[in-house]
Amino acid sequence: PKMNPPDYFLTKINTDFPDAADVPELAGLFEQGAHKAALAQELDRAGFGGTLAPSDVGPAFQTSSWHQFKVLMTMMFWDGMRNPTVYWLRVVMFAALALVMGSLYYDVGLARPDDRTSALFFFVSFNPFMTVAAVPAFVDSRDVFTRERASGMYRVWVWVLANTLSAIPWIFFITIVVCNLSYWLIGFNSEAVRFWWFVLYVFLTLLISEGLMVSVSAIVPFALLGIAAGAGIFGMLMLVCGFFLVPANMPAYFLWLHYVSFFKYSFAGLMVNDYFGETVQNVLDPNTNQVVTVSGEQYVSQLIDVNSDVRANYAVVLVGIFVFFRIVLFGLLYRFQTGTARA
Repeated sequence: PKMNPPDYFLTKINTDFPDAADVPELAGLFEQGAHKAALAQELDRAGFGGTLAPSDVGPAFQTSSWHQFKVLMTMMFWDGMRNPTVYWLRVVMFAALALVMGSLYYDVGLARPDDRTSALFFFVSFNPFMTVAAVPAFVDSRDVFTRERASGMYRVWVWVLANTLSAIPWIFFITIVVCNLSYWLIGFNSEAVRFWWFVLYVFLTLLISEGLMVSVSAIVPFALLGIAAGAGIFGMLMLVCGFFLVPANMPAYFLWLHYVSFFKYSFAGLMVNDYFGETVQNVLDPNTNQVVTVSGEQYVSQLIDVNSDVRANYAVVLVGIFVFFRIVLFGLLYRFQTGTARA
């Protein structure tokens, strides 16, 4: 009977069909038959010497890097708009948490430094921690990337660049929502320039958290493991950031982790931004065990051992960490998500 040749061969090599042929036997018959010899002769006449070199089949990518980038940016933009688990879920979560936080710490003045410092720590720790909610979406996009990379649709670095740039507007939008909903309710420093320093630090911290979670999602086999791994990494970095234990009291073998933790730089930057130039009341003097009033510089130095305005320097460090995680993402995708070992 007449039949589409591809369908015919599929029925012969697919063992799910009852009349499937012996595939090794078919391969052996081809090796011994006249068809292979005739094909080799045709290739010889065409000038291929019986084999096809990579240069004979055209370039590895049929489109330019710029075209790949434009298509990926468009695709990621609409994916973020249409898929609520990518960003919209986090927008709602962050907004709700910001309102609760602003209400809970409402009008915390400089007379309540412990509560005020706790609110600053929450901004740079638990807000980024919520990035783990996006791991399932990241894992799904990774699987799509693996299939499309195996098909030669785009270069790895183009995908990483598009993923990075498409995330920045969303993260900035989340940052503006969170900061405007809670910063003024809590009553942090009212100077405009300090507010924008605050926004910058929260924005950079969220960008780093996004990069860390995307990197974790690049290698975990399923989303639940990525969430667990991300939560563990965040928890470890929070412990050594300087809020719970000052560096002077840390064991020597944990100091390196203190300087690796991006929470250290975010927390210190926000502490300097909020307290420097202010007068802080109700501070417990560790030497006299008395409640005293001190300058903001003294309070920050006593709490986290920072004695100067480090905002600009630490912001540069955070930018470097952000770039580092994106390079790590590229390396992990390039090495492990080739698509050659997947069905």
